[in-house]
Amino acid sequence: MTSGLSDARFCELWALRREIKALRALSHRNVVQIFDGGTTDDGQRFYAMELLDGDTLASLVHRAGPLHPKRAVALITQAARGLGAVSASPRCSTTSSRPSA
Repeated sequence: MTSGLSDARFCELWALRREIKALRALSHRNVVQIFDGGTTDDGQRFYAMELLDGDTLASLVHRAGPLHPKRAVALITQAARGLGAVSASPRCSTTSSRPSA
């Protein structure tokens, strides 16, 4: 055991480092670029990633109302292409594409 970490915590941190390395290597127009990541002193995991300018889907719908079906399909297609790129990457785990709560 290194640095007093439990086996489970050590494995979790090792997996996080592998995931960050895999995501840093991924380049796709529908996937945000990951630059770095790690854990804070209190154990919170984080990623340093590309800052995107624009609306979130929630703010777009709030401002403009329900999306026209063609617009919704276009946005879903972009998201699916990004998820497809992540899942097709041999270096990325399935946890890489988890949505936030």
